[in-house]
Amino acid sequence: MSEIKFILDGKTVSAAPGETIMQAAKKVGVEIPALCTNGKVSRTTSCFVCVVKDKKTGRFLPSCSACPAEGQEIECDTEEVTEMRRTALGLLLSEH
Repeated sequence: MSEIKFILDGKTVSAAPGETIMQAAKKVGVEIPALCTNGKVSRTTSCFVCVVKDKKTGRFLPSCSACPAEGQEIECDTEEVTEMRRTALGLLLSEH
């Protein structure tokens, strides 16, 4: 199967089938904040700290588990996404 091309903050990025948005972003030097990538926490996709936004649908996606689709436009460096990450982190901290 061939690589999937998608748009990440206006730049075309390639991902292998099964590769997550976070993994593809990291290959091109884009670091998406996450708690589950340090090896000490299991990946549950529920913390939402690594959230990104599908520009077309407006849906927020956990980049640690969501795989990109061909031609999909993903935003990870916007004020709206940053605010969603802050909210997610705040909710996590409020439980501890």
